[in-house]
Amino acid sequence: MQDPRKIVLSVLMVGVAMVGLTGCGPSVWERSFSFEPEAAAAPVATIKPANVVVRDAPWGRVGPALEAERQRLVASDTHREDWSADRARESKLAILRELQLPFEAANAELLGRSHFRTTQPTDPDSPELRSFAASVGADYVVWSKHVVGKVETVEREPVQSNRWRTSRVWDADRKRYDYERRWGPETVWVPVVVEREQVRWVVFYLRQR
Repeated sequence: MQDPRKIVLSVLMVGVAMVGLTGCGPSVWERSFSFEPEAAAAPVATIKPANVVVRDAPWGRVGPALEAERQRLVASDTHREDWSADRARESKLAILRELQLPFEAANAELLGRSHFRTTQPTDPDSPELRSFAASVGADYVVWSKHVVGKVETVEREPVQSNRWRTSRVWDADRKRYDYERRWGPETVWVPVVVEREQVRWVVFYLRQR
């Protein structure tokens, strides 16, 4: 028989994990965002969220472009932040050309990226993405994703049960509160470990020149 203390400890650990998963705060787009080195200190343009265009690009183009970029960084004898402006621009153009932009890649400025993995449903058409893009001065957003594989994750699921409930009620005849017990259903949300598909997302934030 499994040690009851270990069972309690496991439930507590899963519960702590659930707190981290369900906490409120910045959107996933903002939490995973980083500016490009050249854009970090640049002034932010004023953009209205309604004017932000959001489109997708196939991973078959974006994935190889990111790998080629990684190889350039590995092969370089100098750090990315020490590259000349021309060298940094050429590296960015190699990425931009694969995003299927409706305008010339040379007319786009890559401001930053969001890069994350998740097992949760993610909607790139949500107002959150447009609002965040506008906040960093982007008027054009391109996203791409692909399934990485299956992973175990902690989620909450409802468990139905019945139990006695004691409630405090007002007795109008006797002009006082009384207590009564009732047998009824109850829903308890418990943390469970499940297997889900993990998806890798990359989002590029651009501004047209």
